[in-house]
Amino acid sequence: MASTVRLLVVSAPLGLLVACGGRSNAVEPTPVDCDRSNVHLGAVTAHSDEDLEPLRGVTEISGALWLTGRTTDLSPLGCLTRVEGDLELDAAAVTSVDGLGALAEVGGKVTISDLPLLTTFRGLGSLREIIWLEIDHNSSLVDLSGLEQVSLIASDITLSSNQALASLRGLEGLTRVGGNVVIMDNPSLPTCETDRLIAGVSIGGFAAISGNDDAGVCP
Repeated sequence: MASTVRLLVVSAPLGLLVACGGRSNAVEPTPVDCDRSNVHLGAVTAHSDEDLEPLRGVTEISGALWLTGRTTDLSPLGCLTRVEGDLELDAAAVTSVDGLGALAEVGGKVTISDLPLLTTFRGLGSLREIIWLEIDHNSSLVDLSGLEQVSLIASDITLSSNQALASLRGLEGLTRVGGNVVIMDNPSLPTCETDRLIAGVSIGGFAAISGNDDAGVCP
């Protein structure tokens, strides 16, 4: 029998309803069953929050997951532990990846790009191994916090054109990159940060480092 985890989600906006005598009542959260047998077959493309609602309680997607368009709220993905295909997040209004906190495994490429409001990856704390990681054109991203549990990237990692990126400390758990390391055109990132990362990682391919802040000082 499949095991089930109870996840609390709010089914309506939280608010305080002031009643007679000054008493207030908050909307009660509705429990959602995270049933490991609840698998969505095929790929998912979400252009809006409404597109994600059918995935509440789903623990696995057997295809790719593309989050784009007007999508802002990732909380319907709170039960999701595995994406068999690629994961692509480029929904410009997203400010947080908290809804992906249970995600532990992605079978394809993880691409996080063109998110001008995202400052950190806090909320991705379950990810441990990634096939291929690309993070680019996220203008407000300041660090990689949230990726501390990632120890292996089987293929390549690319970090490019992230204007505010100033630290790679979120990748301190990374020990092996099977392919190439490309860290380019991040003007706020001290080059000593890239040197420190590479010194602690076994790399199967080449390292291409350029266009970062050569004069920057590492803490």
